[in-house]
Amino acid sequence: MDAALITYWPDEPYRECDFYTTRDAALFRERFTEVEDCVQLFTQYHTKVLLLHGSTGAGKSSFLRAGLIPALQRVEDPPGYAFMEDDDGVIRCTDDPVRMIARRMLGTIDAARQRLLARSRQVPKLREAESLLSEDAMASASSAALVAPLLNSLNLLRRMMGKTLVLVVDQAEEVLTHPRGEECTEAFFQLIEEIYLRDFDVRLIISLRTEYYGRFRNHLRIQDRYRALPSDGGLELYLLEPLRDREVLIQALDWPAANGQHDYGFKFAPDVLRFIVDDALAFLPNAAVTPALQVVCATLTRDRDPGELLVVTVEHYQSLGRIGRILDRFIDHSVTAATRSTQPLRSLRSAMGMTDSPTDRWRSTLMTMVSEQSGGVVVAIPRSEADLARAARAQGLTEPVGPALRAMAEGRGGILRLMGTEDEPAYILKHDTLALRLSRWHQQQIGVRRLRRKAAIAGGVGVAVFAVIGTALLITSFSSLYAHDASIRLRNNFAEHEAGNRSLMVLLANLAETRQRYNLADYLWPSPVHEESIEALRRTLLRAPWFHDRFAAAGMSPDGTELALLALENNQMQILHFPEGAVDEVPQDHLRPLHMPAAASDRSNSATESARTARMPSPPAAGFVIGLGPTAVRDGQAYYWDGETVVTRDLTGRLPNDDGSLIRYEIVGGAINATRRTPGIRSRQTQFVRFDRALLESGQPAPAPTLVSTPPFQPTPLFDNTSSIGRYASYSDRADNGRDATDSAPEPAVQIGEFSVELHQPGGDLRIPFSNIPLIRKQHEQTRGRLTLAFSTGDETTFAVKPSGRSFYLRDWSSTPGELGRLKDGVRKITLVGENVGTDEDNRLLPAQWPFLNPLFAVARIEHGWRAAWMVGNGIQAVETDDDFDRTSANGANARQILSDVLMSNPTGARLSFSKGGHFLVLEENGGDWRTVDVKIWDLGLPWRNMIMDPGTDEAKLIKITCRAIGNTGSSGPDRLKLFDISPQFARPCGEAS
Repeated sequence: MDAALITYWPDEPYRECDFYTTRDAALFRERFTEVEDCVQLFTQYHTKVLLLHGSTGAGKSSFLRAGLIPALQRVEDPPGYAFMEDDDGVIRCTDDPVRMIARRMLGTIDAARQRLLARSRQVPKLREAESLLSEDAMASASSAALVAPLLNSLNLLRRMMGKTLVLVVDQAEEVLTHPRGEECTEAFFQLIEEIYLRDFDVRLIISLRTEYYGRFRNHLRIQDRYRALPSDGGLELYLLEPLRDREVLIQALDWPAANGQHDYGFKFAPDVLRFIVDDALAFLPNAAVTPALQVVCATLTRDRDPGELLVVTVEHYQSLGRIGRILDRFIDHSVTAATRSTQPLRSLRSAMGMTDSPTDRWRSTLMTMVSEQSGGVVVAIPRSEADLARAARAQGLTEPVGPALRAMAEGRGGILRLMGTEDEPAYILKHDTLALRLSRWHQQQIGVRRLRRKAAIAGGVGVAVFAVIGTALLITSFSSLYAHDASIRLRNNFAEHEAGNRSLMVLLANLAETRQRYNLADYLWPSPVHEESIEALRRTLLRAPWFHDRFAAAGMSPDGTELALLALENNQMQILHFPEGAVDEVPQDHLRPLHMPAAASDRSNSATESARTARMPSPPAAGFVIGLGPTAVRDGQAYYWDGETVVTRDLTGRLPNDDGSLIRYEIVGGAINATRRTPGIRSRQTQFVRFDRALLESGQPAPAPTLVSTPPFQPTPLFDNTSSIGRYASYSDRADNGRDATDSAPEPAVQIGEFSVELHQPGGDLRIPFSNIPLIRKQHEQTRGRLTLAFSTGDETTFAVKPSGRSFYLRDWSSTPGELGRLKDGVRKITLVGENVGTDEDNRLLPAQWPFLNPLFAVARIEHGWRAAWMVGNGIQAVETDDDFDRTSANGANARQILSDVLMSNPTGARLSFSKGGHFLVLEENGGDWRTVDVKIWDLGLPWRNMIMDPGTDEAKLIKITCRAIGNTGSSGPDRLKLFDISPQFARPCGEAS
């Protein structure tokens, strides 16, 4: 809303855990784009139902009341939009939504009738056969029996109002999570379907949590039950994303102090909000932060004096314990305001190590409304008042529970929301943020109780031991403990600097070993080595892959959003969809069956068998063909799906192969590329054919293959995964060997030279010159003219080259359909800077493991610049350009490490690539033989790093993430840990599967 149009400002600037209402619209900020999008979507002629969904805390209830409904009320196109009376026009779903809508309908119809009579206007009537809602029917009829009269009443109300009638139902997941009965659920979906199909001017807006959309849509079987659908659809979907952009959150929180029209008597000191927002984003890496920020800002600004300006400072925020303690105080304040219990605890509870605080007993009662789901997700769930009363009695609370619960659900500062009916009340926490905080408190309490019990055991055992064995044994015990801890610390230090799965396995084994008490001294004075191992695991996980597994082949989609993974044995293709944000579970959306003959690996790979068959079996391939989708190649056969049917195309013989040379298949750039190297001494010719959809489906022999002469030891062709530029790239060395950068340059010499990159495609080639680029060349390589050099395309308009050293180079062109386009601008140098990046030698581009493979290098365009990654001697160097990349000199810019160290990887690999937007980095490694590939994926996003380092991410979750990162590659058995003298009982940290 335009600030100049605001006429009412609420008394309090922040809503804490309460949603915004229409009267709070002046404070509802930073959702203008989403409101406009929804208005445009809803006001389309054909729209009948708008499903608004989003995660918990995204602000759906506030968005409806303070954003979307006021915007629709301002729409001037006739006839306009009318809403139910009271509660801002929003109807709470509950477990019987039809009855809730009917109750609101009776009051709205009566009010509309009184307005018409007051203006001496006639009240419209329906046909006598059309029954209307009545109080008697409401009291006795079932929900299903109310549907027909409710529809008639909706039609009557629409005619009385003279506008499009809009029903807004909020929190519709309640009909699924705690239904009173199947009859109420079916009645609600019948009402939706009838409104959707009937020819009257009534529309629906329904909001629900995203995680329940699938179940909700499954009940809504409009297309399954009816054929007479609106020609243009009519059912629209809109996802409301939670606000997590730092600058947007800062502007929204600062609006009450900086609006310029209404003085709330406070302001924020410089950078205070940035500090608080960064704190919230790190504290809640996978959840909505707006509810927590509202609580924090309300707490900081509550104690302001009239006539005196309050300045909120970082010191004030820190003195309150920052976001965690502020949320704790918010919960405790709501509990203590609603309860005044001073009941003494029983001695038995104290002996069990349970808290003596009545507030903590209420916290334990509220924990029954918290569900800790798989993957560490914590959500709030409803509980009836009767269930909560039983939980309170189990905690030793004997005071009346009902009044206390109602007090926690009333007024500002409440933490509960009342649900159900007057006869059967139920409650739920207002936000999952509160559920998450209660869950963390509960875990801490469990830890405290364990420590108390162990301390009691340690004390008793200590007394007995001292009495029997004496001081000498205790001294020996401490010496042994010291040696044991030193050994664990050495393992931790090794693991943090080791590459590969073994480092993660060592850390997990250390955790398993330090989780147990080592000797008497460890019981009396527990060592901090376990917590040190956890921190070492966190630091190592930042560099470890998010996903690791072995497959027959893998291939990225041309748009970088999916990865095709061909299974080793079960002839299945797994499609991994890269998520947009950070997740700690691998999204395995679907498995597609791939019915194929016996795998080529079952055949003999011996030279005798190959000579006899005049054809070597080719490595399998997987990827995406434009127009066909996921495609696999195994033993010269291509497989793809035509609906539910698997289509097989024989590729053998379509590329001439008289001498039985190895044909290499790759699925990149939306097509299958078949490559063959002809033998030669001084040079070799590379033949390649691109099987796109048309050629693949035709079944005809391939046209004459493209021939490129290359030196015998130069890598085989590099096919890029972009679909509109070069099909194959190579480089030509034209360096001037006499132009050393220094007069006495040590080996390897740094030389200023020039070279060109050649792009080949059917119909024409393009040579891209690069000049005056330092090239590191070893002396013995100069005689063969070899360079350690790699290239990659970050998008359809940019080519990147990586020589040795800390820099890489970008070259732009403008592309047009059907041709490579013309070169533009020049070469832009990107240099890695920072305190821990090392020397040029440390960042030297590592040659490929095999002479026929290219060095590993990948670039991707991100929101404010570029990301790049390349293989170095101790892992993968991952960098990104500075935030001011677009404002730096056109001739050069800086990049910095994404992490403080390289990504953890062995110095091998066949292909390195980024997903769309550079969020995920994918490495394909030869899995020990030429017919398998190890796939490693790193999550480079900040939310993932925050989640790993968040103290709230407990040990169990870290172990689960680590075991998944180790993967199912056959290289994680206990034999890998023999070097470290780890006991067999700790050598399988991930169970028998390891």
